[in-house]
Amino acid sequence: MADGKTTDNGDLPYMIPALYMPVPVRPHAHADQVVRGVEAWLWRVGLFEVEEYRRVYRNLRLGEVFSTCHPTGNIARLIAIAPAYMLAFFADNPQTGDEHASEFLQGMTGGLLGLTPPQVIKLIADPGIDAFLTSPLAKAFLAANRPLRATTSPGKYECYITRFLEWFGAESRHAAQSRRTLDEALRHRLVTAGMPVVAAYTAIAYPELTEEDARSREAAAVWELSALTTAMHNDLYSGYTELYRDGELRPDSATGGNTIPAFAHEYGITIHQAAQRVAELADRAIAEAVRRVHVLARQQAPAVLIDYLNTALAYPATALSWYPQQMTGRYRSPGLDLSSVTVTQAPRPAATGAPGITCIDHLWNTDTTHQVR
Repeated sequence: MADGKTTDNGDLPYMIPALYMPVPVRPHAHADQVVRGVEAWLWRVGLFEVEEYRRVYRNLRLGEVFSTCHPTGNIARLIAIAPAYMLAFFADNPQTGDEHASEFLQGMTGGLLGLTPPQVIKLIADPGIDAFLTSPLAKAFLAANRPLRATTSPGKYECYITRFLEWFGAESRHAAQSRRTLDEALRHRLVTAGMPVVAAYTAIAYPELTEEDARSREAAAVWELSALTTAMHNDLYSGYTELYRDGELRPDSATGGNTIPAFAHEYGITIHQAAQRVAELADRAIAEAVRRVHVLARQQAPAVLIDYLNTALAYPATALSWYPQQMTGRYRSPGLDLSSVTVTQAPRPAATGAPGITCIDHLWNTDTTHQVR
């Protein structure tokens, strides 16, 4: 279909192709216990006293989604890291107009700008900051992070805080640059997809995982491929909201850093063809991520490292199963009927191997070898 207004019969601006996802969605064996623990914490810190947050939690199925994103791991540690996951959704969520992101950041920095990760860590530990916080979200962030610092290695904790600061910095630059080259758009999405934050706080859930393995080249590649898969799937499903405005397709004013227009500009193709490219890139990424984890398992890499990387694979699988139910909620778009948008799974990837895009080709061109330490 040509770019521009949708047709009178309600056709969509582009169609989402069948997507390859070889990773099954399976909840943690003790999912109910994890969810009950998370919900008890949300009541304890006062967030569930706010109807808005209860609604977001319910509509986005956050407890269920968290338990399937983390199919393994110590129950107590998962309950300890779950607040970081929940709070990010409360802060950065179209259902609340993203209006609470600044409150979330205030819980990390006390409203001070330009702080380094060590300065933020010191600030979080200072009980004097509590008197300056009025937002429930900011207070909840402190309540979540103070216990983590006491039970986490300094290196893992600083990595976690660093990734959060990077994520918020990238999110704040969304509006500053709407038109990007494809390389710029992909680099940006790999940060704003939030997976570096996920990788950092997931490492905390595995105390036996060494900092060296968590930051190793092979682990970083799997998490980045997972981020790429998640971001491309997200751009396909959120694209109807981000590219379609006032009754017509407006890719040049797309919001959210969506990469579909970047593919269209880079290759001189239609939005529909660009969506096909985005789907192919997602297929390439998840196929390579799965291959790498299988190779590491055959090489007898530590079992805890494999569990950690299987969580990286579980995130895009869970997200893909979650999108259809959000098309009339989180991703609804006035003027478009998205109720029939679903996920069609392909039996094999539409494309494999390096995509020929400079900023990400290294993810296919490096060896998968676990370094014995």
